[in-house]
Amino acid sequence: MCASSKVLGVSRVFVISMTFWVSMTATANAQLVSRNTPDLTQENWVNEAITFVKTTSADQMDSAIDAETIFASRLASAPLTEQLQLWQAYTFDAAIEVDQARFDKGISAIRGLEAELSDESVGHYLQIAELVYITLRDGHYQRSVNEAEAMLASGSLSPENEIRSLLAVAIFKYWNNDFIAAADVTRKAIRAAEAMPAAPPPLCHSIYTVEALVFYKLNDPVPVFQAYHSLYDVNQDLQLPQSTGTLQFNTGLLLSKSGEMEAALEVSAVLSGRIQSDDASDIHAFNAYYLCGSLHFKLGNYAQALDCFRKAEPYLPASEARAAAWAKLIVKSAVEAGEIETARIYFDQLSAYPTLTDIPKERIDITLTEARLLEAEGRFEDALAVQRRAYDLKLLDVEKDIELTSAAQLDYL
Repeated sequence: MCASSKVLGVSRVFVISMTFWVSMTATANAQLVSRNTPDLTQENWVNEAITFVKTTSADQMDSAIDAETIFASRLASAPLTEQLQLWQAYTFDAAIEVDQARFDKGISAIRGLEAELSDESVGHYLQIAELVYITLRDGHYQRSVNEAEAMLASGSLSPENEIRSLLAVAIFKYWNNDFIAAADVTRKAIRAAEAMPAAPPPLCHSIYTVEALVFYKLNDPVPVFQAYHSLYDVNQDLQLPQSTGTLQFNTGLLLSKSGEMEAALEVSAVLSGRIQSDDASDIHAFNAYYLCGSLHFKLGNYAQALDCFRKAEPYLPASEARAAAWAKLIVKSAVEAGEIETARIYFDQLSAYPTLTDIPKERIDITLTEARLLEAEGRFEDALAVQRRAYDLKLLDVEKDIELTSAAQLDYL
């Protein structure tokens, strides 16, 4: 199980609980129970979240050494097998972020180590990592679910690569809006890690990364923030770049989702302040502006939201799903701010994102957004026709849900 970073020859020990249970019904969201959160409660988690973001951000600002240099130093003291594990976690993280420069760097390092170690499992790892990167860059998630499940069915993967394949399936299902299934597959990956005598901390980092992603859709914010803390803790020894900044951004989104808008704005201010620093990466800049825009949109400050989303555009990530989320919100912000020509320009770009055309619920949302835009343009008959199309799409989606629920109940019986 993921219990101690001594597996990698590191002195500091982290005992990080990986036990959680997902109970599923046909209509309820996945729920988490039996998570060990002795210091986090519904009453204190908001203050803890703000403190977490401020403290980790201050640590980043105070460091005179950039994150990549710190990671290089960490590698220099590690034996070859440990270097491989560290690069695998680095590359998997880069694949999830769709960071091409870091992904290419990691793949190159792993190929070099593959030649030295003659490890057959490396080839399978590269296949999984490249599938994650390409899928999150280009979309079309269900196709990749099938491919990852075929890898699992082959029976040729090492235990660690079986876990990574499960994580890949969970990621694809999550971005395909199949949240309950994503949580279930994540649970399978965690159980597989628990069955290992000692799962390497770099593998645990990948597990916690996906766990944190999937937990976001749970109704209870406490275990979600606990997952963020677990990921942060395990990375203190691994020193993987980028991880902390993403967690700060996710904490802001979690506060917003939980209705803690004042706290979320406080986090947004911290992240915006970092944009001025020399070490702020493109992804950190995008995260800061995106969080700013999403908060102001939720508060009804549409002009401010549009301004933030416009500032995010130069830093648009290669991740298809994240770019699609930005594109959808900038259109909605422009419509509500009364900047109709701007809304039309961005709306015409939305068909380029498979997330917004392949996933039924996203397609319905975009259709309704189009109707709202047509109405704002004064094209009322066209708006009514599009509203009817959205209604037809909703009916199809409901019928599909009923069909899947019936099938699940028959399987259960």
